[in-house]
Amino acid sequence: MKRLADILALIAVVPVIELLRLLPYRAGLWLSLQVVRVVLSFFRRSKSVARRNLQIAFPEKTAEEHERIIEASYVTLARNLLSFARIPRLSPDYARATTDYTETLALIERLRRESGNAGVIIATAHFGSFEGVVQRGALVHEPAAILARGFGLPLLDAWWNRRRTRFGNNVFFRKGGYKDIVLHLKQGRIVAVLFDQNIKAKHATFVPFFGLQTAATRALGLAVQRTGARVVFAVGIETGDDHMKIVSEEVPLPEIDDRDELTRELMTRLHAVLERTIREYPEQWFWIHRRWKTRPAGEPETVYDSR
Repeated sequence: MKRLADILALIAVVPVIELLRLLPYRAGLWLSLQVVRVVLSFFRRSKSVARRNLQIAFPEKTAEEHERIIEASYVTLARNLLSFARIPRLSPDYARATTDYTETLALIERLRRESGNAGVIIATAHFGSFEGVVQRGALVHEPAAILARGFGLPLLDAWWNRRRTRFGNNVFFRKGGYKDIVLHLKQGRIVAVLFDQNIKAKHATFVPFFGLQTAATRALGLAVQRTGARVVFAVGIETGDDHMKIVSEEVPLPEIDDRDELTRELMTRLHAVLERTIREYPEQWFWIHRRWKTRPAGEPETVYDSR
């Protein structure tokens, strides 16, 4: 049954992505938004999850303001889908003309010099056109190793990741992901990790995020301690049709001997930077994810009850 679902998903997805690739940008964005709306209609809880997340993050805003952010975030999802579809159309010249990487690349190179060419962790998020950011980075600078979560459909995952790796990036998955992070960092590579997803408690450290404890991955802190890598927070801010600016900053490592405390403090700092960025550009974050689902020990997982 899963094999059949995989085949049907591939049959449904590939023609849509290829059509989006061929269309002019504005027409592609319109169609991409319709696709997003259709897909989300099959996940009925997505809007209620987004509403709950916005109640947590922005309790001072009205319900009408929350709805406007949700609708604008659908456009961001559409831009991200279109960015993925248009990967084959990218070139180094186009990437340089449409994406401002200047400050980020200078920061990465400075950190490498200071650390003796150790690897660099790009701690990023489901923000803006995140699928396109690493592709353009590969074209204007160098390919990265990317930690990703698959669809759970082998054929669709293989097809999707062939596109992601078109310009030399390579993709690895959560299972065994920590070992891969360490390996790539020891090779001096850039490793991009989306750190804003919910995670099971046994793999998590809990940190504040919009005033509520959230489960954060321990892998980044542990990898930094193993390799001496430096950490850069970076996301792509949409500035116009297929244009973006990469905003970034180094997240200094805390001077703490206890490795669990160091990991917790590093993730606290990363989430503080992400929260600040979301507050400035709320429509560009991925609100339909149950970010606060996993709770600390002894606390029931009821944040999204009836949602």
